[in-house]
Order: sequence, then structure tokens, then C-alpha cells
Amino acid sequence: MKNFSFLCFSLVIVYLVLFFDSNYCKKIDNNAKIPKKCISYDINSSIEKKTQFIRMYVGLSFSDKDWLNEMFYNVSDIYHTDYGKYVSLKKQNDIIIGPNKEHVNNIYDILKWLLKNNDINNPSTRVIYYGDDQKRKQQYITELSNENKREQRLLLKQIIKSNWIVVDMNIENIEMLLNTKIAKYICVENDKSIYKLARNAAYYIEDKLNIDYIAGIDHIPMIHYKEKAKLIDSDYEFLQFDTPPEGLIVTPQVLRTKYNISTEYINNNTISTTQCVSEFEEQFYSVDDLHTFLSNNNLPVVNVSVQYGFNNNSVATGEGNLDTQFVLGVSPYIPLTVITLEINPFTPNNTDPFLEWLTFVLTLSDIPDAFSTSYGDDEKYMSDLYLDRVSLDLQRLGTAGKSMIFSSGDYGVGCTADENTRYVAHFPASSSYVTSVGATLAYPTTNGTEFAIHWSGGGFSNYFPRPDYQKEAVDYYLNTNKNLPDPSYYNASNRAYPDVAFYGNYYEIIENGHLDYIGGTSASTPAFTGMISLLNQIRLNNNLPTMGFLNPFLYQTFSKSPNVFNNIKVGNNGNFEYNCTGFFCEEGSYSPVTGLGSIDFGLLVEKALAFKN
Repeated sequence: MKNFSFLCFSLVIVYLVLFFDSNYCKKIDNNAKIPKKCISYDINSSIEKKTQFIRMYVGLSFSDKDWLNEMFYNVSDIYHTDYGKYVSLKKQNDIIIGPNKEHVNNIYDILKWLLKNNDINNPSTRVIYYGDDQKRKQQYITELSNENKREQRLLLKQIIKSNWIVVDMNIENIEMLLNTKIAKYICVENDKSIYKLARNAAYYIEDKLNIDYIAGIDHIPMIHYKEKAKLIDSDYEFLQFDTPPEGLIVTPQVLRTKYNISTEYINNNTISTTQCVSEFEEQFYSVDDLHTFLSNNNLPVVNVSVQYGFNNNSVATGEGNLDTQFVLGVSPYIPLTVITLEINPFTPNNTDPFLEWLTFVLTLSDIPDAFSTSYGDDEKYMSDLYLDRVSLDLQRLGTAGKSMIFSSGDYGVGCTADENTRYVAHFPASSSYVTSVGATLAYPTTNGTEFAIHWSGGGFSNYFPRPDYQKEAVDYYLNTNKNLPDPSYYNASNRAYPDVAFYGNYYEIIENGHLDYIGGTSASTPAFTGMISLLNQIRLNNNLPTMGFLNPFLYQTFSKSPNVFNNIKVGNNGNFEYNCTGFFCEEGSYSPVTGLGSIDFGLLVEKALAFKN
């Protein structure tokens, strides 16, 4: 009898193991680090598990990533025959995803899997899509039925284009569906709770489902999703004042003069490119302030052309005003799109701002040509899968001919009281697939000579290998500079950033009808993007494609014609409060402080018009 009981027990165990393996044989490990100041707690309340939702971003698999990587560099290399022959997202998907019918069937399999435990009367799962209204407000479905066929078609169209499924799911259902554990984290900086995977917890996906990765459950975003614009007036003792002297104030005219942006390049043209700024953390702009700014600077008074999300004009912020005023201050005739991440009842508190932005951009029918994005987070807190998947989508946008331009951050080399023995890279600036912009400053006594600002972000990625396009420039810096930090603080073989620099302080804006002064790499980035939009416009008017991914062109130009760049010779990005020296600028060289330097736009135009593939 005992033997029979043991046999029955053994058969049950074997059955359970086989059942588990056949349905959940794909294990996804989680190597995202938890910030030191975030404390984890077990969730013991069933009510909490039922009522707390997490927004998950289900990344669908790609069948041919090698093709994407090759094409990304081919269309961006000025010496390649495919330069400028961009591939739309739709055409990319036909190649890197596979047959459309098979892909659609796979999407429906995943949707059924996500919704299988759902009670439509009290839904634990909501699949998100964007309505076809002008502002593309978020909507959702809770079931696949004959009654919502139209909504399913709209949802399917967006999933096929983005290759993401966005879903809100309560913790109880997540733990059951993914056979995992969710924990509550409370972080010291804001004392707010956030729900993510428990430390080192893996999750499981049915093997038959073509899913690369589920984002939104592993990464705890740090507080500053967007570099807060600020007036930096403590670089040197003689810069202690509320209103900077005239020699330090940055206006559109100052930028035009400094960077050789002739007014002939700004004039309206019939063939137009497009540009975009993105606002995170409820940053808004004022239409009245924008009009006043443009009028004060003798520029055409124009409006934002396309607004996605809700812009709360009555509570405009310095960051929102800075972005819109200076991108249009540099390129006023080029249509501007603003993406504002809005908060609504169907967006839970556990939303990843950057993934929310990225998955939205990928669904747009008309994606702008140049993006200014002042978003940043610590690379070290992101899982390898997060970094890889986000970078793959940035590659897709670059292959489609979009210039993805990001601020390098306002934390220097990334050294704090907690991290003064290993520099912390800033992502997405540290990605090999974006153009990263640092900040400079010129003092009245130096006749416009630019210096690095010590808080301008820069250094080396701890994850992404060095791309070929910057190998020559960065190797030269490392081999000739005698003031390098301790090599244990950074990975010298990896991607270096930023790529370029631009004035980054004392920008004169209009806020609430009054003059204000503001700065940060989030000032450098929209102004630089406005300049690139002008370059795109010039190329279009000469029957040439837009610039697309900029870095190969910039580094190849630097190698052949370094005079196109204003070399930044003085400055560093260390934090001496924590005995952290950072990197130093070097004469005639790239540096992980100001990149290749700032740009002489007139000379850059000559180079950009010379390549006609």
C-alpha cells in the first residue's frame, strides 16, 4: 500500500513538472538593481494585490535583428551606397518580424494569454491602445469579442507597428500569470510606494508565445525622468547673481552668432521637415509666453503644430517653456510637435515614463524627423533586457531616418556620496544609437570661447560596447590624455558620451509673462535639435534626404574636417565635493565632457550637402 501511494505521489509530481514545463518553460531572469535608498516590503494584503495595478509593456520578438543592425549603420554611413535610403517602420517589420498572418496569429495568442484570467465586470487586466482622435487619447479593452471588433482592429494596427502590447494588470493576476513575486518599494527621496518584481525574482512565459521581454515590472525609475531645467550660477565665485550680465545671457540671436547660423537658413521654405520635443513629469508650456518670446526676439509668431496629450497652459513650467521657445527660436518655420505625457484614470502609478513615450512614438502615423528629449536615468538600475530592447527600438527609429537627440544629464560624470568609486552612466544618452548633447558656457572676458560646465553629463557606458563610428576619436583621447581618472571607475572600452556640446546656461525665456533665466543640458538639447532641423530642411530643399542618425556623419566629419567643430579645451565634469575628478577636456580632441565640441553650422551645411547618396 505504501509503495502504491508513493507511486501515485510520484506520478502527480511528474505530471505537475511536465505541465509546468509545457506552459512556462521560458524563464526570464531579472538582473535589474534596486536603488540603495529603496526599501522592499512583502505584500500580504489580498486587497492590495487586487487594487494595485502595474503597467506592463510586452515586447514582441524580432526574427532578424542582425538585418536591422546592418541596415541601421548602412543608411547612416555617409560613405555607404545605402546612405539616406531609410526604411519605414512598416517595411522594417515585414523583414524583422516575419509573415504578417503568422505575426497576427501570434499577437492574438498573446492577447488571449494576457486576458485569460479576466473578469470583465471587475477587470484585473486592461489592454491599452490609442484612439484615432486628434489627441490620440488612451483607451482599453478587457476582452476579445464580436462587440469590440473595431477596437480590436485599431489595437492590432498599433501593436503591429510598435511591436509592443501595453497592458495594465493587477498584482494578483501578474503573480499568477507569470509565476512570480511582486514587492512594494518605498524610496527615501519621495516616500512614495512603487510596485515591481521582488529582488532577484524571475518570471515565466509560455514558450509558444513570441515574447522577448516584459518591461515595466523590473525597473524602478529614479525621480528625475527629465532633467530639471535650472539656472546654474555657482560655477565660479564671480558668477554669484540673480540676473546674469548681458555677456552671459543666451538668446536665439546669440546662438545664431556663436554657431554661424545665417538667417538665410531660417527663412520659410515650401518643403518642410518636422521636429518634436517631449515633456515628462507634467511639464507644460504657455502659448502666450511662446508668442511673447518669439515677438521679443523678432521672430515670426507661430504656434505648436501638433499637440499630443494634454498641455495645461495655465500651469506652464520652465522646462516646457524652455523646450518650445528655443527649438522654435532656432527654427521657427519648421512645424513643431509636442508630446506631453498625460495622467488619466487608466494610467496606474507604476508607469515607466520613457517606455510610455517610446511605445507611443512608435504608433504614430507621421513620426517627426528630429526629436529633442531631455530624459535620463541611471543606466545601472536597468536590466540588460531593458537596455537591449529600448536600444533596439531606438535603432528602428534611426533606420527610419529619425534623429534621436538626448541630453547627456546634469550630474557630471555620475559621482555621488553613494557612488564615488564607479561612475554612473546616464541612459539613453549612453546608448550607441542616439546623439547625446552636453553643455558649455562662455564668459564675458573670454571673447566667446566656450568652456565645459562641470555638471554636464559625460563618461562611459557600463553596458554598451564602443561603436565603430567613435573608435578613432575616443582612442585618441584615451591614448593622449594624461589626466584620466582611475581606470577602475569606468569602462574605457565602452561607448563614450556625449557626442557634441552646445551652450547650456543662462537661457533667457519668458515665464508667466516675465523674463527668466534657465539652464541645463535640457537647454542645450532643444536648441541643438532646432539647428539639426534647419540642416534637415536645407537637405530637403536640395532634393536630399534628412540626416537621420547623426553620429556616423558627425564623427566622420570630425576625422576629415575638425575645423567644423569648435574644440572645447578647458573644463571637466567631476564632483570635487566627493573627491571625484571626472574627465577633462583636451585640446584638439574628443572628450567625455563635451564630445566633439560645438558646431560651426555654416561649415556643417557644406559637409552635409556634399553627400548625395
